[in-house]
Amino acid sequence: MTIELTRLREPTATACLPAARLIAAGRPGAALDALADLALALLWDGDRVAVRGPLLECLLRLPGNGGDPRYLAALALATPDDARHLLTAVLAEPPWHDPDACWPLAVAALHAGEPARAADLLAATARTLAAPDAALVLGGALAPGGVRASGGALASGGVRASGGVRASGGVRASGGALALGGVRVLDGVRVLDGGARAGLLARVETVHAHVTMTLGDWDTAGRAADEGMRLAVLTDQPVWELRATAIRATVRALRGDVTGALADCDVVDRVAARGHDVGAAGAQSRVARAVTELGRGSWATAYALLSTLFDDTAEGYDPGTAARWLDLLAEAAVHSGNHAELAAVVHRLQGASLNLGYARALLADDADCFKLALAATPQHHPWLRARIELGLGSWLRRRRRIAEARVHLAAAQRSLALAGATAWARRAAAELRAAGVPAGESEPGVLSPQELRIARLAAQGLSNREIGLRLMLSPRTVASHLYRIFPKLEITSRTQLATRIAVRPAPG
Repeated sequence: MTIELTRLREPTATACLPAARLIAAGRPGAALDALADLALALLWDGDRVAVRGPLLECLLRLPGNGGDPRYLAALALATPDDARHLLTAVLAEPPWHDPDACWPLAVAALHAGEPARAADLLAATARTLAAPDAALVLGGALAPGGVRASGGALASGGVRASGGVRASGGVRASGGALALGGVRVLDGVRVLDGGARAGLLARVETVHAHVTMTLGDWDTAGRAADEGMRLAVLTDQPVWELRATAIRATVRALRGDVTGALADCDVVDRVAARGHDVGAAGAQSRVARAVTELGRGSWATAYALLSTLFDDTAEGYDPGTAARWLDLLAEAAVHSGNHAELAAVVHRLQGASLNLGYARALLADDADCFKLALAATPQHHPWLRARIELGLGSWLRRRRRIAEARVHLAAAQRSLALAGATAWARRAAAELRAAGVPAGESEPGVLSPQELRIARLAAQGLSNREIGLRLMLSPRTVASHLYRIFPKLEITSRTQLATRIAVRPAPG
């Protein structure tokens, strides 16, 4: 992989100036494009808090746009709570087949703390953009794809996203751009050509990979990262190629593929060694390396790698990135004896992270704290919930509360095996054995990896034949597995699977 990178880093205080100038020039549509681009750029790194004041000033100068997805993306960055309410109303009838709406709405959902909604919107956007029909018009109308407007060509999807892609008003957008290169206007209709569609799809797939990775859906995350990398190469977007590479490294590390993970990390490191600022990809690569060390039980090494992300005195410190990986830092810190350092981080990040409850529970080493963390963690975060259950089950086992421990350890082992978190699943299995469950003997609710894969697909609504095609099994074999799965999960029909297997319904 040959990557040439240049990144434009605007000071946060001036990040809203392009949009402000466009508003002053009477170009609200172009201003909304610029603000939505800023919201996308700040998903990855940058001081989100510092930009909120100037961003709100811009939004107040754009009245009557509350239902515009671009406005919502910017509003979610400025005031996440206000945007969350508006987002709920807009998504009462989701625009699944309109990428021009789904894409910025997904960015809004991420800033508003709604990753499951964002994942659904990103999946819908990717499906629409990847459809074989070459006709794709933004906003819902249809016209032949690739039609050129007579008003002059705009930047295509192949333009490097190193400093931004030109938007329809000629405005440069930072961070790789929501602004759609290759959008042409024909009789007032915005049309996306084939090359631009691939460029946008590279960005959508990369963000989708990141979101599903954090949600624990690593099958989807791995596929999306691969596709994001492939398309970023094809459309010459090196920043997005590098981001997808770092995300894939983390997914591989979480699933125990140490060789693959380190190979991807080496790609990022080689680019950084040439003097390029790799930004968020560099931080993600350090996370991937730390995960490989956590899997080995090298707690001190993992802590050393992760602690660099939490140094608020370092140049480029990003509180959003820190909050995102607090759970991993907490595991490394507690097992390596860095309790005081973790306590200081937890105090600094008060209220800023879903992972905060888990970190507090590990620090306190108290069953009630683990239970509070579990109650506060939504079902669509099975990866985090599984480790909370593992921590709680381990605590109960050490206090000889064996019956209670087995329940939580079995749930943890089931979810961790389902996610493919091999190192953590092994720890849960070891805890189960310590709780008196012999190796190879299933506690109620504990499924084999193959059974877990089948259960997950069945819970998503796939038929035995469809599951068989996915896993290269006969429908009869699938039925036999389900026959054994139902009693283990204490259910009697496949309609009950979704209550026992954490699966989000696919969007319509």
